[in-house]
Amino acid sequence: MSKASEANVLPTLFERLFDYAGLFPPANLSMTNAIREYHEHLEGDEAKVMDLFVCTTLQLPLLEESILKASPNEALKLCLIGRGGKTRDEWEFGLAQDLADTNALNGDLRDHIELLAYETKIPDNKDFRHYWNCLGGFESIDRFVELQWDDSLLNVLEIAAEEVAIAEKHDSDLFLKLRTGGKTAQAFPDVEQVAQFIQGCAQLLISFKFTAGLHQPITHFDPIIKCGAFGFLNVLFATSLALAHDLSLKEITEVLTFQDPSEIKIHPDVLMTPWGPLEFIDIQCGRDLIAKIGSCSVTEPVQALKELGWWQKI
Repeated sequence: MSKASEANVLPTLFERLFDYAGLFPPANLSMTNAIREYHEHLEGDEAKVMDLFVCTTLQLPLLEESILKASPNEALKLCLIGRGGKTRDEWEFGLAQDLADTNALNGDLRDHIELLAYETKIPDNKDFRHYWNCLGGFESIDRFVELQWDDSLLNVLEIAAEEVAIAEKHDSDLFLKLRTGGKTAQAFPDVEQVAQFIQGCAQLLISFKFTAGLHQPITHFDPIIKCGAFGFLNVLFATSLALAHDLSLKEITEVLTFQDPSEIKIHPDVLMTPWGPLEFIDIQCGRDLIAKIGSCSVTEPVQALKELGWWQKI
C-alpha cells in the first residue's frame, strides 16, 4: 500500500483552510484583540485549520502599533487586502498606494510579520487581464483577485486559465476570490452560480478562495439573514468531487445543497460519498483548487466540527 493511501484524509482536507479575518464583520474585533486571538489560536485546536491573519492595507499603521507593543514571539503570517476602487483609475491609484505602504513597512515590524498574500477586488470582471497584469509588484507572494458574481464570470475563467499557465512558468501563483455571503440575503450567490464556478475551476485547474458566510460545515437556512447559507464541507466536497469524478452541474448542485452529514462515511484513507469516493490524492488535489476560506471566526468552524464528531478524527 502506498504512503498516499495510508494517509488520513481529514487532516489534509482541513489543513490551513481558514484565513483568520477577526477584524471584519460580524466579529469586528479591535486590532489588539484580533492579534491576541490569532496567537491564542496558534496554541489551541484552531492551529490545525488556521493559516493567515487578514488585514487591510489601510490598517497597516494600527497593525504596526499593535504588533510592536505586543512584541509576539512568533511572526504573524499576513494576508493584506488592498484598497481596490470603483473605477479603473481609482483601483490603479489604490494599488500604487498599497505597494508604497508595504514597501515602507517599519524595519522593526518586518521582524514580526511575514507577508504571504495580497488580495484585491477589481471594479469589473471584463478587464480581468489588465488588472491581473498590474499586480507584478506583488509577484513574490500569492495574489488573489476578487471577482463579481455576474454573467461574465465564466468567460473570465478562460482568461484566468491562460494567465495561470503564464504565472506558473514564472514560479508565481494566481488565485481567484469570490464572496459567498454577507450581511443581507442579496450578498449570497445562487447555488447554480457557485456550481458553475466550481465546475469551471475544476475543468480549467484554477485555484480560488471563498470568503464570507462559511462558518458552518453543512448548508443550512440562516434564520437571521433569512436565506440559505453554504456549508464549508459542502464547498470542499463539491470541489474535490467535481475534480475527481467530473461531476455534472446537477451533481455539483446536489453536493452544495446536501444537509445530512451522515451521507459521508469517514474512513482513514477514504471518504465515501453518494457521488463517489474521495481518496487522499483526490482530497489533496481538491485542496489545491479551493486554497482558502476566509472567516471572521475560526472557533465557530472548529466547534461545529466537534459537534459533528469529525474533529476527533482530524
